Amino acid sequence: MKSKLIIISFLLFGFIASSYYSGPINNNPKPNIEWDKTSHDFGKIPQNIPVTITFEFKNVGITPVIINSVKAQCGCTATDYTNEPIKPGKKGSISGKFDARKIGYFGKTITVKFEGSDEDVVLTLKGTVEAKK
Repeated sequence: MKSKLIIISFLLFGFIASSYYSGPINNNPKPNIEWDKTSHDFGKIPQNIPVTITFEFKNVGITPVIINSVKAQCGCTATDYTNEPIKPGKKGSISGKFDARKIGYFGKTITVKFEGSDEDVVLTLKGTVEAKK
């Protein structure tokens, strides 16, 4: 009888404990952001005069958003971005500066990685560099 009571106690304890645990705790939920835009067309721009675009986003989630990395497609585009965590309701930004040295059409990308997300955000910039007259 005593052994049955012990077994029932362990089963009951296990059942109660498992009802409180529903899996791993997610301390870093996926970022929830809204972009003003994710692409920009500069149109026609003069050669050797760099152009800059700033992409803004708003943290519409409940936890701070952290940018892990920002990488331009090539060395002709320099990037800058908000380095501190972006609190809920606040805005952050990523800028791209294209050097405009080579004549002709260009289409470049900037890849953004956020902490807590497996999905990259790809920002695009395009235009046509024309020779100076």
